[in-house]
Amino acid sequence: MLRAVLTSEEAAKLMELRSTHYVGPHFPTTPENSEADFGVLRVSDSEGHGEWRVGFYCFDADLMGLEEAIQTCTSKLPAIGTKSVESHPTTTPLR
Repeated sequence: MLRAVLTSEEAAKLMELRSTHYVGPHFPTTPENSEADFGVLRVSDSEGHGEWRVGFYCFDADLMGLEEAIQTCTSKLPAIGTKSVESHPTTTPLR
C-alpha cells in the first residue's frame, strides 16, 4: 500500500503530472477496465472547490510511476536519477 498526505499545492502538481479521472463520492473497489493496482486521491468536503469535485479520483498510472510523481511533487530537491539532480545548486557529487 502506498499512502501519502499531500497539501493542496502538492496534489495539484501531482494531478498535472499524472492523468486522473473522477470516480465519484465513494471509494472505488476496482478501477474501470483494469485488474492491476491503482492509485486514488480523495478530495474532502473542505478541499473541494472550482476544478476539484468532492470525492475520489483514480490515477491512470502504475503505482511505481505514481510514487515517483509523488516524490517529485513533495520534494524540494530534484528526484534521484534525474539529470537535474547533478546540476541542482544544493547538491554536491560524492567523491
